[in-house]
Amino acid sequence: MLALLASALAAPPYADLAELAWRQDRVGRAAADIDVRTDVLGWPAGARVRVTPVVDGLVVDGADDVVALDPEGRVRRIVGPRVALHAPARGTLGADDAIAALAPIAASRGQLWPPRAEPRLLAIDGALRHVWRVDHATSDPPTTWVSWVDATTGVVLRTDQTSAATEGWVYGVSPPFGPPEPLDLAYLTSDATLTGIYSDAYSCTDWTLSEALFAVNTCDAVTRYAWPVDGGYPYAPHPGTSRDPFAEVNLYHHVSEVASFFDERYGLRPPAPIRTIANFPMANAFYGDFDGDGVGDLSFGFTDDVQFAYDADVVYHEFGHWVVGRIANIPSLGADELGLQWAGGSLNEGAADVFSMLLTGDPDVGEYTGSAFRDGPIRALEADRTCPQGLAGEVHRDGEMLGALGWNLIEAVGWEVTSDLFFGAVSMWGPDVSWKKAGESLLDSASDLEDAGVVDAATASRIREIVDASGLPDCSRIIPLVPDEPVEAFVLSAGLEGDLFRIPGGAQMSIDVPQGADRLTIDVSGFTGVDDGLAWSLYVRKGEPVRMAPTELAAFGLGFAVAQEWDWLVDGEGAAAHIAFDATSDPPLEPGATYYIAVAGRDAGPIELFDFTLGRLYVDAAPFTFEAQPRGCSAVGAPSAVLGLLPVAGLAMRRRSRPQRASVAVE
Repeated sequence: MLALLASALAAPPYADLAELAWRQDRVGRAAADIDVRTDVLGWPAGARVRVTPVVDGLVVDGADDVVALDPEGRVRRIVGPRVALHAPARGTLGADDAIAALAPIAASRGQLWPPRAEPRLLAIDGALRHVWRVDHATSDPPTTWVSWVDATTGVVLRTDQTSAATEGWVYGVSPPFGPPEPLDLAYLTSDATLTGIYSDAYSCTDWTLSEALFAVNTCDAVTRYAWPVDGGYPYAPHPGTSRDPFAEVNLYHHVSEVASFFDERYGLRPPAPIRTIANFPMANAFYGDFDGDGVGDLSFGFTDDVQFAYDADVVYHEFGHWVVGRIANIPSLGADELGLQWAGGSLNEGAADVFSMLLTGDPDVGEYTGSAFRDGPIRALEADRTCPQGLAGEVHRDGEMLGALGWNLIEAVGWEVTSDLFFGAVSMWGPDVSWKKAGESLLDSASDLEDAGVVDAATASRIREIVDASGLPDCSRIIPLVPDEPVEAFVLSAGLEGDLFRIPGGAQMSIDVPQGADRLTIDVSGFTGVDDGLAWSLYVRKGEPVRMAPTELAAFGLGFAVAQEWDWLVDGEGAAAHIAFDATSDPPLEPGATYYIAVAGRDAGPIELFDFTLGRLYVDAAPFTFEAQPRGCSAVGAPSAVLGLLPVAGLAMRRRSRPQRASVAVE
């Protein structure tokens, strides 16, 4: 510890050096009227300094740059968006107007606590707009948000989810099976309560329930069940009860363990002890501000026989979300020309898994907590996951790619190097993060560690080899289909109409139709959303990916995608379908071409407005000649050919045409 202190005292003035370099690179020396806020993150290869501009007295959101410095304070690189930092005209709308613009959210999802509005500037398309930044929270399910409302028009420009939650399926390895062991409860600052440097442990005694599955909307009152007995806390576990003092003790210990790790290694400490709340009657664990005091909490529920607070890796994972939120600035959901962009939320989940595995040394995630739902762990991250094959369009599922990569690195170069590598990489993530940029950030961090002498050339080379093998640096979000190897895809609907009646997923698929083939079949199977009112759709386009246009959901400001160009559109209902395209299709199948498939979710009815509903299906495709087809199958519904080999409730095909869209119903 004394060595760390001496090192810190000898460190260069990173904040000043970073600000000087940023001004020279971004705004020029003459822009003295532009102020900045700097946030220094120390790591073995120097420092990462996040620079946030302040223009006309207002903090600029969405314009953060990161200056990477080596141990001597020399600039390695500056990354981030280039924004014209010219003060815009001030808007005329007040805080109440901004809050009123978000009323549809509160009306549809409930409200945990009153919204708070603060004047800011927001960088959009390289320019600044005067906005109100509004922190707000919904209760069904409990989620916290930040929205930016245009201070002139009242339009919601952007909304980000600021809490991370697991809806039943959570990350973490189990605590020891068998009798609890007596351990020192370190970092306590009180001899009367479980209050310490990092954690302050409570239980929930009064909550508000909703009809949503597993939902506890608010914890309206807390108390402590764990009190010292003869100077210690000798409680036995009592899973499945709402008055379990052992849950508070176990939770305090593991939060302190993970928090002290980041504090001692990187000087990253919560500004105040994090309130940890146990004994919620729900199968859930989450990080976020659910009591409305403006500060994030760690909360852990229970089922009939499983206490989430008992599972060490669940605790480490949720604290990992706090770390990501502290050192990075990433959105949860966006959209681009390929569809939904789940990278921000997925990388957050994957990084939380990696930070958890650093402490546990175990790639099996949630052996104990998983017993609430199934046999075996919730996550088994020892097997490789590569991009784009590992993309499915759900943050926990997609996050497995980063988790598996982290485990490969831990095995290859050790937990210390992996920790430094990920800490340096995550701290470079910004609002434009993608899988490709995440991969590049890991490679950049490897170079920084090598040049600073933290790792040798052989270790850096091994890191690059493993990161490249993961596919992240070149991830295109186009998944090549291999016959008889179905690809998993999640679909989403929110009971919307118009352009958002169909909501495309986050990745597309491709299949090559060789010369000589005269039929392309697409099989949909295993669809899980039927009972929830979901249906699926397939967009198919020849030669290029289905073109999407990013859009925003009115009032929410969430990014979604709307399909713009395709050749075939298939609307299906039911658990499975067998679809075929050939020379009779409109347009006809073209041998020698590559076809792209985008999966979308839609409302089969009735899904309530803004009731986001998720389903899963599998897609397989194969080209072949007519002679190789199973006998007894015939095309129906010309000009589009569809073979009803598997049960399907309904199937309709449409072709994109200009200016109208043709429609052919198929029995």
